[in-house]
Amino acid sequence: MIKLSELKYRKNNPRKIDTESLERLKAKIQKYPKFLSLRPIVVDDDTKEVIGGNQRLRALRELGYKEVSDDWIKYASQLTDEEKKAFLYIDNISDG
Repeated sequence: MIKLSELKYRKNNPRKIDTESLERLKAKIQKYPKFLSLRPIVVDDDTKEVIGGNQRLRALRELGYKEVSDDWIKYASQLTDEEKKAFLYIDNISDG
């Protein structure tokens, strides 16, 4: 299990979520929690900052989760700093 208190939001996360979208995300997590193992939160293993999944982390915290299964979190230890930065922006591109 991984404690959510150990993870940090990315300060300059390029994506923001409105209240309505956050509520929909929370409902999806409650209905389909196993999906988080298929689309885990990606974390910089050095800083513990989220580089993919800031909104999922927020939703989990608001739902009262204190810790999550190890397979819901993926550490980006294999990425260089440049690749982590690129991943942050690619993962947060909005289709709309």
